[in-house]
Amino acid sequence: EVPLSRRDYRVGGPEMGPALVVDPDWDDIKTSGAVQEGMYGSPRPKPKIDFPPDEAQIDRWMAAPVPGYAIQRGFAQAHLAWGLGHDERNRRWIHPVRSEEGKLVGSTGRLYWEHGHCFRCGAIVEAKECPDCCQSYVKYKHHPGGWRKNALFGAHMVAEGNPVVLVEGTTDALRLWEYGVRDSCAMLGTFANVGQMQLLARLTTDVIVMGDGDEAGRTMNGNVTRALRSHVDVTTEAVELPEGVDPGDLTEAQARQLLPPRCFRDPR
Repeated sequence: EVPLSRRDYRVGGPEMGPALVVDPDWDDIKTSGAVQEGMYGSPRPKPKIDFPPDEAQIDRWMAAPVPGYAIQRGFAQAHLAWGLGHDERNRRWIHPVRSEEGKLVGSTGRLYWEHGHCFRCGAIVEAKECPDCCQSYVKYKHHPGGWRKNALFGAHMVAEGNPVVLVEGTTDALRLWEYGVRDSCAMLGTFANVGQMQLLARLTTDVIVMGDGDEAGRTMNGNVTRALRSHVDVTTEAVELPEGVDPGDLTEAQARQLLPPRCFRDPR
């Protein structure tokens, strides 16, 4: 029988009072491999359920005016060209994600306050949670389901056979598009899923991967490079950014200095 001191009542067991706090070395036990799934009250993973995107709702958001956030940040042209949307009620900039044929497969909404005011109660926010109403700061809210494993934001915008610049986030891809990189795609994360890499190999034989200038971005560069090795016809080139710099932070001059000229539809 498991000693009571080994039971973690923080994650689901009956409330037995402060005397039965988790053992100090619980994390060591949990990560050592000695703990079987479901022991000590650990929650079992819930299966992901795919929900079809609400195309009518996406259409309504697309019909809304271009959000001021997109105009101020220099994304107005991309907003219209990519068919993006605006959820004014929840202060989210909507980025529909489509297949290479243009079919809607999901969407993600970017919250357009960062360090400023809470869109729910107006409090000044300097962290990831509003101090007054406890509204969590979640920059991207993805449509539920496992569709992201097989999708790339921007796949429908790629001209077949052109070099593709692969980045992490949607605004990174949009920023590069504004600079003339018309074939940019975002992974919506840093893990190179098999379905995403198969899609990428269908779109092009020339991939330039440019993760964010941090540890996760460098991991993404390595993940993509390794994942595409099985596609013998695809060449992969990685661009490593300085620490703390994202593709969306680059000026046009910097982007043209870092990326090969072939990435730009209007090289100059």
